[in-house]
Amino acid sequence: GFLSDFRKLPKKNQNLILIVLVICFVIGIASPNIIKSFNKIGTNNTVQKLAPTPIPIPAELSLNTSKKEIKKGDVLEVEISINSPSQGVEAADFVVKFDPDYLSVATVSAGNYFGAYPINQFENGSVKLSGVATLNKATLNIPKGKGVVGTISFTAEKAALSTNIYFDKEKTIVANNGKNILDLNTLQNLNVSIK
Repeated sequence: GFLSDFRKLPKKNQNLILIVLVICFVIGIASPNIIKSFNKIGTNNTVQKLAPTPIPIPAELSLNTSKKEIKKGDVLEVEISINSPSQGVEAADFVVKFDPDYLSVATVSAGNYFGAYPINQFENGSVKLSGVATLNKATLNIPKGKGVVGTISFTAEKAALSTNIYFDKEKTIVANNGKNILDLNTLQNLNVSIK
């Protein structure tokens, strides 16, 4: 029935149907090979998944001393320490406050964390120490990790049950790419007793 109907069609339509059938036949035979080649491409040229960008860890500061109880006239050494585990520190301002009725500053010495300390000053109740990255033979040395920023030597002036030494949260800045990377929540007071 199909062939007799097919023969009744005009020659132009017969040719069109034959072309469509030949194309379908070729696709049917070739499709397994095409699918295999696509699978091969998929395995050899797989899209590499990029590792997620790690979230930068903020910098932390601490005030450390070997003794928290001293006598009037004693010298108290307080070390300013930094830890910036994942970000370089291009510049920083460290402002430490204290009560000048109970403590006075004898000296402020720079640590080894930064290559340069352009500001090292103290006045009544405050110490400011600034550190910056340095240029060495066309290479910018930006410190990272743990280190000592400086040491403040205090003299105990009079007795106090407790007196605080602490970072000024508004003026203490640890900078990377123009942003303050300091975690202010980690800043703690150093309480000292003077007899």
